[in-house]
Amino acid sequence: MSSYEEPNLSIQSFHQCSSLISIKLSTTNFLVWKSQILPLIQSLGIEHHITNLQKPADEITDSDGKKTKNPKLDIWINNDGLLMSWLLSNMKEEVLNMIFGGDTTYSIWRSLQEHLLPNTEENEAQLKNSLYALSKGMLSLEEYTRKFKEIRDKLAAIGKPLGDVDKVFQMAQGLGEKYKEFRILSFVKTSIPII
Repeated sequence: MSSYEEPNLSIQSFHQCSSLISIKLSTTNFLVWKSQILPLIQSLGIEHHITNLQKPADEITDSDGKKTKNPKLDIWINNDGLLMSWLLSNMKEEVLNMIFGGDTTYSIWRSLQEHLLPNTEENEAQLKNSLYALSKGMLSLEEYTRKFKEIRDKLAAIGKPLGDVDKVFQMAQGLGEKYKEFRILSFVKTSIPII
């Protein structure tokens, strides 16, 4: 039997949440999409549907030993169906084709993680390689800074933001010899502990 308290939700509960979702899930934005979806699922009190496969027992036994249908099971089934439909409606067709056949919200969520988290990790590696390879070279300082910021923002968008020291270090590394004094000053400032 499930140890979670199951709220009695309706389509309206999910309809109200839909206006708070600004993007649909694609094969490249899982972490950003999840950062919008997960707090809403938590606010509805049904996060256990994506973290735990356990559902209420089919029957309950009263004090006389008589078995009856568990009313909590119907509520769980209703909530799981509503949540599953809501999640699917917030996905692009390319993702829907990847997870076809899930019969519970839990199985769909697991499928999403199995298919899309590796994409996120691969994307992180590609972005970091681009960042390490980025140099000012023949670019103007403005172009270099813009490209650096684009990569940095993309890393943050997939949930892998650079720390402040890494930002300064990588930015300074790509500037080259002409900006040697800036590089030294940046290194010294980031090495001094802030009290």
